[in-house]
Parts: sequence; structure tokens; C-alpha cells
Amino acid sequence: MAETLEERKKRHHQEDLQRLRGFRPIDDTFMRCLFRNNVPLAEMVLRIITGKNDLQLVSCETQADLKRVTGAKSILLDAYGTDSMGKKYDIEVQRADIGADPHRARYHSSMMDIENLDAGEDFSSLPDTYVIFITENDYFGENQPLYPVQNIITTTGKPTHIIYVNGEYRGDSDVGKLMHDFNCTQANDMIFPLMAEKTRYLKENPKGVSEVCKQMEDLRNESILEGKILTLIDLVQDGTLDIEIAAAKANMTVDEFKETMGKAPFQPTGVPCKSYMVRWWASFFASSRMNHRQHPGMLRSAVVAYAGFCVMWSTGYKIILPIRIKSLSVPLPFG
Repeated sequence: MAETLEERKKRHHQEDLQRLRGFRPIDDTFMRCLFRNNVPLAEMVLRIITGKNDLQLVSCETQADLKRVTGAKSILLDAYGTDSMGKKYDIEVQRADIGADPHRARYHSSMMDIENLDAGEDFSSLPDTYVIFITENDYFGENQPLYPVQNIITTTGKPTHIIYVNGEYRGDSDVGKLMHDFNCTQANDMIFPLMAEKTRYLKENPKGVSEVCKQMEDLRNESILEGKILTLIDLVQDGTLDIEIAAAKANMTVDEFKETMGKAPFQPTGVPCKSYMVRWWASFFASSRMNHRQHPGMLRSAVVAYAGFCVMWSTGYKIILPIRIKSLSVPLPFG
């Protein structure tokens, strides 16, 4: 008997509660809930990482969408803050190394500059920016707590700052203690009261639990909607569906749909997918290993996918699929 909508909702809710029990601050879904409008916690984290004990944060928003350049790749910041001096801070958590590429950090820095300079303003009015990547692994492998990167304009001496934080570091310093807390699933195991207090609220208070579950539900729905739109774009590119019909099904105007098509990083239909499948599976397997705590079935699914891939490879199937160039890492909606 097919699962009813109500049964599916209940199942998803129980699965979300199970994921919540295993969430840590280094999981981006949970991190966004921790930092949402939580200026004191964000300020504490920034003071520890930057070493600026007098830093005063005045605002902190999560899931800030920077997409002011038409046709450019937009980015969604995990946490975006502004201090009393107007300096801007982007705090990102990265569990998989593939998401911590320095080129990505540089792109975040560039987009923050674009976001903070309006037409007609002088370039000298650009604020100092800090891009902070908290990585689950020691990305650079040097066993250092922090890896600061500074690009300095020699004529003005004005820097842009990129800081990698080693999530594996467990020294006696505040950075080591902070990374300990970022990897805890239980509030009682945390060192910093601000981190423990909000974690306890989100995991034990019914209102907090509801907040996190709502976040997971929204991400799931967004993922489904994105998949539908990408399918419609593929059908239009194939000539299977008129763009007017596709736009109507996506609840967009034709112009909006065309703009979305222009931003979607698709390979043209008709490209043999073997080489892309190799990279997709490799990334899927890596993501499965990284996320097996919250997704215990993913590793098994990766192995099954690999077996199917081997069969297709050995039989020489010419499978033609629209492949998203940027989707070399599997997007996981729950951290």
C-alpha cells in the first residue's frame, strides 16, 4: 500500500529528530540555527578566531544570499556579521574538504566586496572583510589551529582576510576548546556556556527542536523545488517542452525562467556521461563517508551506486544525461 502524505510527513519528522540527536555545531544546518540572530555567540566565536578581544558585533544573520552580479554564481553564507567598525565577517563550516577549496574562500571574499560597494561609491569605502572557514578536517595538514591568509594592497596597506580554522585541533588554547565544542553532540560535553546553552535549547526545548525541524523541512522542500526546476530546464533544452509551459509549471514568467536557465550550470544535452559519473560517484562516496553519522544509509547507497556504475561501464552503455558541471559534490540538505 502506497504511503500517504500524512504518513510521509510523520516519517520525515521522525527521521529529522534522529538527525537532530547527532547534529554538531560543525554541521551547517545546526550551525545556522545556533547563530541565527545570536550576536553574543557569534561575537564570542569571532573574538577567539580573530584574536580581537574588543570586537563588538552589532548584527548576525544566517543564510545571507549574495547575488548582486547578474550571471555570476550566487553564494549563501552560513553566518554573516557586522561589527561596530563596519567590518564584515563570513563564518562558514565545511565538513568535506571539497567544499573548502581556497578558490572558494577567495570567491566569498570577492562577493562580499561587491555586496558592500554601491554604484557611485569610491573604492576606498570598502570595509575590511573576514572570510572564516571552519573545516572538520585539518585542510592543510600542518596541525596548526589557524591558517590565516592575507592579501594586502601594497599602496594602501588595506588587507582582506581569509582564515582557515582546523576543526581537528584540540590544544589547550581557546581555539582548541572552541573546536572541541564544535564537534560535540551534547550540550553537557561543551566548554563554553554560550554554545552549550543554545545547543541545549535547540535539542531539548520543544520550541528549539521545532526550529531545527522546520529548517530541515524547508531545506528538503527547497531541494525538491530545485530538482523540479532543473528538470523543466532540461526538457526545454531538449526541445521536449515549450518554454512558456515550463515557466508556468515553475510559477515564473518567461523572462524569469530564461534568467534561471542562464544561471543553471548545465552541460549541453548529448554529452556522454561516463567521465562525469566517475567524478560524481567519487564525490558521493566521499560525502557518504563524511556524513555517515547523520545518514547511515548513504555509504551503503554509494557502494550500490558504484556497482551499478561498473555494470554500465563494462557493458558500454552510452547514457546521455544533462550533467550539472558544478555538481561534483553531492548537495546534502542536512549538513
